[in-house]
Amino acid sequence: MATYEDMAPIISGAGIAQNAVVTYFENIPEAPAPTPDPEITSQKIVALANIRFEAAGIEKRNGLVNVAREVGLTVAQCKSIPAEIDTLFGAWSASLG
Repeated sequence: MATYEDMAPIISGAGIAQNAVVTYFENIPEAPAPTPDPEITSQKIVALANIRFEAAGIEKRNGLVNVAREVGLTVAQCKSIPAEIDTLFGAWSASLG
């Protein structure tokens, strides 16, 4: 089995003892419980769709994080909802012609 010095040559070389590392790890605070995702509403979907179809809408707002903040959703929600919008738009476009 590798020694502490083999596993962490930089840390041990800086003078941090193995027991100090163990103590640090034992005292890492627990992560807070995750907050629930915001509710997806029709108003938020329409706002996101308007941004999606606006010329350079996401770029104009300096990225998806700002869009998510603006419409009140998470970044993950702002990735999955436009995918559905694009699917529906594609089906609608195909039905025209």
